[in-house]
Amino acid sequence: MRFLQRFVSIIRAAYCLTWLFAPIGVGTLILSLFARVAQTQEFVSHVNFRQQLQTPIDVTWVNAPTRASLERLSSAHRVAVFIDRRLDPDRTINLRMNGTSFEDGIRQLARGRGWGVSVMSPLIYVGPMETTGKLATLLEFNRRRIRRLPNDVRRRWQRLSPTQWPRLAEPRQLVEECVAESGVSIQGLNYIPHDLWPQKKLPQLSLIQKLTILLAGFDLTVSVERDGTARVLRIPTKVALTRRFALSDAQRERMSELDGILIDVPYQQEGKQLIVKGRVEDHDAVSAWLKGPKRRRTSNVPGSKRYTLNVQNQPLDAVLASLTQQLALEVEWVEVSADQKKQRISFQVRDATLRQLLQTTVEQGGLAFQLQGKKLLVSSR
Repeated sequence: MRFLQRFVSIIRAAYCLTWLFAPIGVGTLILSLFARVAQTQEFVSHVNFRQQLQTPIDVTWVNAPTRASLERLSSAHRVAVFIDRRLDPDRTINLRMNGTSFEDGIRQLARGRGWGVSVMSPLIYVGPMETTGKLATLLEFNRRRIRRLPNDVRRRWQRLSPTQWPRLAEPRQLVEECVAESGVSIQGLNYIPHDLWPQKKLPQLSLIQKLTILLAGFDLTVSVERDGTARVLRIPTKVALTRRFALSDAQRERMSELDGILIDVPYQQEGKQLIVKGRVEDHDAVSAWLKGPKRRRTSNVPGSKRYTLNVQNQPLDAVLASLTQQLALEVEWVEVSADQKKQRISFQVRDATLRQLLQTTVEQGGLAFQLQGKKLLVSSR
């Protein structure tokens, strides 16, 4: 009986408090409480990261600010998203996604704004295309160097730890704290300009991942030296790594297909091996191509074929020339100036239809297109 009376008293007290605080916005207090709970959720680790990227999302954004919207989506799905400092955090989003995978949703949002995406497990980096197209390759280049270091030095670079900073944190100080914590010496900190960043929390990352992310927004990166020290430097104009792939007899017969996948990416066949000198995204595209024969062939229906392509800072006319050659199309320019043809474009498409591929390519140059049979008409808007 006493227990029941005590319970009723608690309910009454809660009701009175709700009535009392209603004029000053108790809803705000409740939302704040839920926000704190959300912030305590841990991001998915590297082990579950790829799987989490495929989870469907259902979201509608109407005049929603970019940074706040992506932060909420990131928290809800426990996938870390880092936004480059050069992107406008207050730019509004008007987008509806229903059943789209998390990764495709982020790419769709970025593509519509001319931004790029770099998947750096367990984190997604959203930034200018000329930067995101290089980050995974820069990271892998340093990882290869790290694997050749003595065990004790290598462990300093590979040890995982979470990172977070308060509002108005200075990036140069963040870099200093990261390397000091790992016992690594670094040169070139003077290249990092003064800046103030918003509050942020990152998942468990290695030192090389942290430095790559923290420096990218300044068009900077880090080079791991032979003695295990680090040096800050400008991101190179072009980045590439060489990788070898084993080829089956059936794959060697399909080598011509690579011309439509590796645009302006050098590759050659040596016996039963394929040697590709390109970015990590190019290597991933080759890996996906190699898995092709294991999949069930689809019927030869127009528009059923899907395309994956990464283009970084290439002339529009050169990209279209390569595409139309591989697609057996003829391109016709209608009232398009020489400067418009030569403008450099960057974009990424994944599992796109032919129309989506052509639309993305042409729109990067601010142009329009029509597909009439085997003729591709490209014109000014």
